[in-house]
Amino acid sequence: MCVPRRVFSAVSALVDQGAIATIGDLSDIDQTRDLARQVNEISRMDAVIQNADVISGASLLVVNVVAPYLLTAMIQRPKWLIYLSSGMHRGGRASLAGMDWSRRAATGSYSDSKLFVTALTVAVARLWPAVFSNAVDPGWVPTRMGGQTRRTICAWGI
Repeated sequence: MCVPRRVFSAVSALVDQGAIATIGDLSDIDQTRDLARQVNEISRMDAVIQNADVISGASLLVVNVVAPYLLTAMIQRPKWLIYLSSGMHRGGRASLAGMDWSRRAATGSYSDSKLFVTALTVAVARLWPAVFSNAVDPGWVPTRMGGQTRRTICAWGI
C-alpha cells in the first residue's frame, strides 16, 4: 500500500503521542475481520466512524457495504456508529438482484452502495436502540487534495 509521506508523518506523530494504529485492506474480507479483531484488542470504542469507500470497480460493494457491515457486526458495540453516506444514495437502486459481493465483477453503483449503507444505519438503529447510529453526508468541501483547483469530498471527524 502506498501512503503519501504527509499522511505517514501525521499518523506517525499520533502514534508517537500514544495513538494505536490498526491496519487492514477493506477490499479483503479476511483483513476486514482481522481489523475488527485488532480494534477489539484495543478496547471498546466510544465511537466508530466508517469512512472508507471507493467510487467504482469490482471492490465497490465489498469496501462500501460488506466491510461496514462486518465491522459493525464484529467490533464490540460502541456508543456511536457513524457511517459516511452521500446525497447520492437518492439515485441508488433498492434491489440486491445481480449484485456481486465477492469482488469478482463490478456490479452496483456508488449510489447503490450509499443507499445500502444508509439502510444499514437504519437497521442498526432499530436493532440496537442503545447505540446512536447515524448516516452523514459530508458534502463537498473545496480542498487542495489533487491540486489547487480540484474539489474533493472531505469528511471531518467529530
